[in-house]
Amino acid sequence: MHMIHGYGGWSWMMIFMIINLVVLFSIGVYLIRYLVRGSKKQKKEPIDILNEQLVKGELNEEDYDRMKRKLKDK
Repeated sequence: MHMIHGYGGWSWMMIFMIINLVVLFSIGVYLIRYLVRGSKKQKKEPIDILNEQLVKGELNEEDYDRMKRKLKDK
């Protein structure tokens, strides 16, 4: 008696099923993108950054040695 003029519960179930699938799909895409992006971005250690700056000529050897000692003291 609750289903008057063909307006039944199956239509609501179909709508919510589609919404659930869209939400699950979105979560899956987000997680995959997060995992892929995270593996590409490898965090550099401070000593690596310091070495790169020395090679590029951004630091002279005195500054490099001083900063390297500070890093080792920590």
